Amino acid sequence: MVNEFVFVIDRSGSMYGDRIALARETLQLFLHSLPDGSLFNVVSFGSKYEMLFDRSVEYNDENMNKAILEVADFDANMGGTEILAPLTKVYEEKPAKGCRRQIFLLTDGAVWDASSVIAAVRANQALNTVHSFGIGDGASRALVVGTAKAGKGSMFFVADSGDLESVVVEALDKISKPPAYIE
Repeated sequence: MVNEFVFVIDRSGSMYGDRIALARETLQLFLHSLPDGSLFNVVSFGSKYEMLFDRSVEYNDENMNKAILEVADFDANMGGTEILAPLTKVYEEKPAKGCRRQIFLLTDGAVWDASSVIAAVRANQALNTVHSFGIGDGASRALVVGTAKAGKGSMFFVADSGDLESVVVEALDKISKPPAYIE
């Protein structure tokens, strides 16, 4: 089965400094490591959200390079942490035929309504697996653990760039295995 990878990256003000740099680096490692034949997209958010592509595109050199260049300019300049709207937008577009959608949420989790986000993830887990990455020291365990459990995915906490490569490899390896959480 082909995977569709959607990276949902937090660019809110709370990601300022080391956190946004760590999130950028994590995302760039993912973009260099996706399997051939997959589809991908990048959605960045704060008080609003932006999609890199209108819909997921084929993973090839041209699209990867475009994404790498765009991600290099990501900054923590998009206001508050409104995760629900970009996730809802992703869920509105069904995965491509024959694809399993893997959503990678990269955030510090400084969100005011984690329960609504977790409920939306749970309601859409039949077609979407959510893997959550808590970025930086003090990332919200409740949101990261809650979305990973609700989305039948994996969770990771990334405090510094020292283990980024191994975390990315482990995350991509886990998508070929059964879900980490079964309720």
